Amino acid sequence: MACKSCGSTNESTFVAEANIHFSFSQPKNLDKPGVLVFPTLTICLDCGFTHCTLPERDLCLLREGRAA
Repeated sequence: MACKSCGSTNESTFVAEANIHFSFSQPKNLDKPGVLVFPTLTICLDCGFTHCTLPERDLCLLREGRAA
């Protein structure tokens, strides 16, 4: 697959760990803990453009607005 930014085919896939926090600009989110997720990152090794894919389990946690 070609990079969506530069068109290069020099991409690699990595597994990452990220802690996603809900926006603190909304008072209802002040007490919510971050959600630890394990996305798959596809990174263009020429320009650095990154595409992130979350497993369904992690996506459900974000949809529901709760930590695991």
